[in-house]
Amino acid sequence: MGLFVLVLSLVGIARMARTRGGSPWLFGLLAGVGWFVLGILAANALALLGFGSPAGGLTLGATLVATLVPWLWIGAVALYVRFRVGAGVESPSGSWSCPTCRSLNQSYALRCDSCGEAFTSNRAV
Repeated sequence: MGLFVLVLSLVGIARMARTRGGSPWLFGLLAGVGWFVLGILAANALALLGFGSPAGGLTLGATLVATLVPWLWIGAVALYVRFRVGAGVESPSGSWSCPTCRSLNQSYALRCDSCGEAFTSNRAV
């Protein structure tokens, strides 16, 4: 279940990056690799700091922290893509329809999700 949610999150970040004018590969890989690396680093750091259990694993609290840290990274990348990528570009105030392909786009999209046409203010729904 967790892997499915991770894949959905990475696809969502990549799609949002594409519609905001950023590189979907860059932000998708940044989020995915960061999730993996931070998960390993958090678990190892907590074990080295003495939060390990006698059975060789982490304590319940340390496991929670080691699980939460990578997901905070995913959230930080998603927030960065949403609010910083394409920040200086004119943005819609709501959903908008592309005049080229007639596709309805989300309010965060600066480019059409279907054809890639850029948003201009005279295209609002």
